[in-house]
Amino acid sequence: MLCEVLILDSSAIEKELRTTFGFTGNSEDTVRKAINTLLQTVEAAGLGEYIVGRGSKSTRIDASPKELQSLQNLVTSDELSNEVRQSDSEQNSDKVAEEDSDADTEQSGSTDAAPSKKEDPETVTTQNNEVDDEATQATSRGPAVRISDIRIQNFRNIRDTGYIELENVTTLIGKNESGKTSTLEAIRSFSPEYEYTERDLSTSVTISETTEETPMISLRFELEEPLVDEFYPDLEEGTEMPLTITRNKYFDNSYEAEIDADIDADEVELPTPNILYYDSYSLISDSATIEQLENGDCPTFNNLLELGGISMETFEDSTLTRYNAVEQAENRIEDRINEAWSQKSLNININWDSSEETINLLIQDQLNPDSATDERPLTYPSQRSAGFQWFLSFYINLLAESNNSGLESKVLLLDDPAVYLHPEGKRDWLESVNDIGKNEQVVFSSHSPYLIDKRYPSRIRAVEDTPRGGTKIREDIFKSDSHTLEPLRNALGVDLGSSPFISRRQLLVEGPTEYYIVAAVANYFSQELDRNLFGWKELSVMPVRGAPNVIGQASWLASEGIDYAIMLDSDQEGRDALERIENHNPDIDSDRVVMLENRSNSEDVVTEDMFDPELYVSEFNAEYEDFTSELDGDFEHAQVEEIDGLRWEVGGIEYDGTRLDKVLIEYLEESSFSEELENSRGEIELRKRQIAERVASRLNRSDVEESQVTSFNRVFANLNSAMDIDT
Repeated sequence: MLCEVLILDSSAIEKELRTTFGFTGNSEDTVRKAINTLLQTVEAAGLGEYIVGRGSKSTRIDASPKELQSLQNLVTSDELSNEVRQSDSEQNSDKVAEEDSDADTEQSGSTDAAPSKKEDPETVTTQNNEVDDEATQATSRGPAVRISDIRIQNFRNIRDTGYIELENVTTLIGKNESGKTSTLEAIRSFSPEYEYTERDLSTSVTISETTEETPMISLRFELEEPLVDEFYPDLEEGTEMPLTITRNKYFDNSYEAEIDADIDADEVELPTPNILYYDSYSLISDSATIEQLENGDCPTFNNLLELGGISMETFEDSTLTRYNAVEQAENRIEDRINEAWSQKSLNININWDSSEETINLLIQDQLNPDSATDERPLTYPSQRSAGFQWFLSFYINLLAESNNSGLESKVLLLDDPAVYLHPEGKRDWLESVNDIGKNEQVVFSSHSPYLIDKRYPSRIRAVEDTPRGGTKIREDIFKSDSHTLEPLRNALGVDLGSSPFISRRQLLVEGPTEYYIVAAVANYFSQELDRNLFGWKELSVMPVRGAPNVIGQASWLASEGIDYAIMLDSDQEGRDALERIENHNPDIDSDRVVMLENRSNSEDVVTEDMFDPELYVSEFNAEYEDFTSELDGDFEHAQVEEIDGLRWEVGGIEYDGTRLDKVLIEYLEESSFSEELENSRGEIELRKRQIAERVASRLNRSDVEESQVTSFNRVFANLNSAMDIDT
């Protein structure tokens, strides 16, 4: 008994170690791993609190602090080794007798028995350890070197996209035939397996021009210092970080690399993402024979078994060993699927038919997770809806790809996925992709509003087919044509009255810059700081074109009975809009208007003033360094020096916490690039939207300190009050 091994009389702990925490043997490593997992879970959830257990059900660990302390002492002492060795010896003898008994049962004609095969218990334990190690690695591994930017040239109808930033999850939106599929296939073409043909070449160039002069696809990577130290230890000190590496592939399928450092690209290991493209998905079958699995005829079914941590050899084990392995596999699969599929809790049943050497898959809806009797009958996947079959198959295959070890990073390209899913299923799919994006990079195309995550506008790229310039990819989604933006408008809630799925709570902001910033900061507060201020998860942000335009939109929302708030800069234009609402628009409640303020000012505060100056100016520098990269000379970064906590010098210009945008424009006017930066009216306009995207990307990566965004606390609290939200 495990309790004897642990020298601890606790049936509750024994049960949890064997079920929830995956203990399958008595080797020292598996005992230690199970105990450590249990202790970590208790520490996170609290003693006696409910945690997620088998089959995504709540479970409760009833153990005294003294018992848990004994466990802690055990895993840090030599006592465990001696006890485990003694128990192993005793249980090995018992297992031989048990397997002999199993063999007798099989010879008597049991329909669920596999051919008898003796196996060293240590081998079984090792296999289970390998599964656990891979699962741990998959959940902790992030994309070691994600693609930061892509550039596509002369590929089909794409002439030149310029460099387009990719995030961990990037969404391509656009109408049919706009070039979304060609964009995905162009990224895919970087893989060595892809060989260009004349079909891939734009009609605007010749083969010789393309081969000799212009790469078809360029991938740019940015390596932070820890990775640089690991892969390029001989790099000179003082090299600017992050280190930028660009890899190009040409029409003749040759590659070339450029490194922004004094290092020979031919002599070092280069980032090589594993790019996987999906435009169709193999639906999971109801069953699979051993022969079919060995021949690769049922890839999704095989991925399901791998997700559960069992192999075909498992079905040749003794009845008891097979039963334990299958039960654990069912629990693993249930946990992963139920994490993603919120509409019902599912029970997974894997059934072995030894007479046919066939593995059957059955699924059961558990309508009430708290009741063991409130369940539907077991059904085969083929008896479920087409949408559910697609989601289950897609998610199994996606998890299998993200769990596989091998190349350091993966890029998953998904062409128009989830078309069969109900809107609620689409939302589940989107959450599952966000979860995958924590470890792998995902790029997918869609024209469905339900697959556009309004919480992350900086992830959206608009793809459109222009009459003279071919396919264009726009990072500024608000400059795209009306057909391209149709799914985005739906996702943002512009057509509120026509859809029951769109949020009935709206936040009006002045424009795209504010939309990017509010969404990113709210996500940061929600995910990193566990603060859901102003009901962020339940509302839509609606950008308009300037403060004066919020009045018409607010009047419409009020007439429709939709809850709303308005966020305005406290500059002159914002104050004028508030005055007009107070004096001329009685249908708009002025208490719903929130003016921006920071810790030192309540007037003349714009979005750029809401951040610590160091954060915003660093992204200003990065944006203009890129923007001026093709001009003569280097862009000189603006430096921030604090004067007294409420005042700074930015590029030598005094800044008092108001109108940072004007300070930065003044800095640009004094720079060596001032003439090149002027528009047709001879003025310099700050690239606010592009800088906002950069800031949003950092927030989405949690690459900021809480102290850099503290000014948003008061503004969000005021929004909370304006919409009368209970917290």
